[in-house]
Amino acid sequence: MASTRILRLAYLLSLLIAGLATAQTPSPAPSPSPEAAPSPEGADDAELVGLLETYFKAKDLRTRREAQGKIAGYPEVTFDRVADALPKVKLWDQHPSGVEKVEVRMPHPGRGGSPTAVVQVRVPAHYDPGHAYPLLLGIPDRGRDAEQFTGLLAMLASERRDRMIVAAVEGLEGVWFSDGQAAANDPLNLLDVLKRRYHLDTNRILLTGYGAGAHAAFSLGLLDPDAFAAVMPLAGACALETGAESADLFLPNLTNTPVFAVFGAEDLEKFHPEPGATVLGGVAGWNRYMAARAEHLDVPLRAFELPDANTDGIVPDADVLTRFLDARRPAAPHQVALRFRYPEQGRIGWLRQTRFTGDPWTAQSIVISPGEKETPEEAIRAVLTEKLAFLGGSVAGQAVRIDTGRCDRIDVLLSDGLVDLGEDVTIHVDGTQRFAGRLERRLGTLLEEARRDWEFQRPVAARVQISKSGRAIEY
Repeated sequence: MASTRILRLAYLLSLLIAGLATAQTPSPAPSPSPEAAPSPEGADDAELVGLLETYFKAKDLRTRREAQGKIAGYPEVTFDRVADALPKVKLWDQHPSGVEKVEVRMPHPGRGGSPTAVVQVRVPAHYDPGHAYPLLLGIPDRGRDAEQFTGLLAMLASERRDRMIVAAVEGLEGVWFSDGQAAANDPLNLLDVLKRRYHLDTNRILLTGYGAGAHAAFSLGLLDPDAFAAVMPLAGACALETGAESADLFLPNLTNTPVFAVFGAEDLEKFHPEPGATVLGGVAGWNRYMAARAEHLDVPLRAFELPDANTDGIVPDADVLTRFLDARRPAAPHQVALRFRYPEQGRIGWLRQTRFTGDPWTAQSIVISPGEKETPEEAIRAVLTEKLAFLGGSVAGQAVRIDTGRCDRIDVLLSDGLVDLGEDVTIHVDGTQRFAGRLERRLGTLLEEARRDWEFQRPVAARVQISKSGRAIEY
């Protein structure tokens, strides 16, 4: 057993050393791959692509509106033609290969007093801003160096490392359920900076972490699941700050986001996620428990135990790693669900909360006393259901059904991959029909949504605003 652990640790150290070397030394030019292959740009659409570039690069409203007007008036323009031209726009600068430090300033002090999250980004050899690259983003263990972790992740990616961007972040807030509202949007702010700096395939953003960083990665994936194609915690617990009793409330957030939890079978020491909920059996106990609950709920969280291993040298086997790196966020998921705390977190798939009901729950602790005929689990679920917001929906044919909690107004963002916009659509919210009829594909909606989120992989064709009081508005 001891020799197995030593060999595994030695293997991990060799990966780290090799990863640091590859971070500094450009690799040979990689062979073309489907995810990095550029889209052919027809000469006929060169002017249209130029107008789109002007629209997205505009610094002021007047320039942007002028560009939008020219796009709408372009000869023989159609919605589909503009949508097909979007991935061809050239909006990103060239970057030299190697590791570069990116500082992302947040609008409030960080947990350690710093207002800045630091990202160490490995730009692949022969980086071409005309290609869309997957992003492998990692959170290192507590007290570990982000640049070293970037090197380790590059080595884990093996021959793929020059077909993707690899990065590690430290000092990022908003990854924990217990973090305050001021930091709730920090992770998405960070991703927005990276999306605008590098040409990312937003359907291929992969999140991982090691040790405490693995717990943080799982927590972030649970809070902002729509941002990631998959999550792979290494040697860390898929633990809930609200306690194991709340698993069935939060796990459906991961309906479309696979989690590959890789850990040592002997990692059994008592584990304390902030602020202190525990499950017997430490990291291994938490992951086994959460995987069992996920299987019961048909949620794609899987536990992969390494026999005779504890916390050191945890490396996924080749099959698990391949499945993680191959993960792709669904373009139009037909079922979505999100339990969330703050208004800033209210976006999942094709649903967006735009006005919260009442004040969000900001208390850092709460005392829950079960009723006379109530189990502790039932009491916790009841209180969290009342305190937290919910946004979920499903699509079957042309019927859209949405359930909400503490959402006073929402946007429904539809595309042809979700419904047939050439036919009538019905939208029910909380059991009441709120819309029935034909929706128009709007160029303005397509451009506004792409610019808002710097999102070119999920074109939005129609947008409907629905509030608790008042009629549904297509805009």
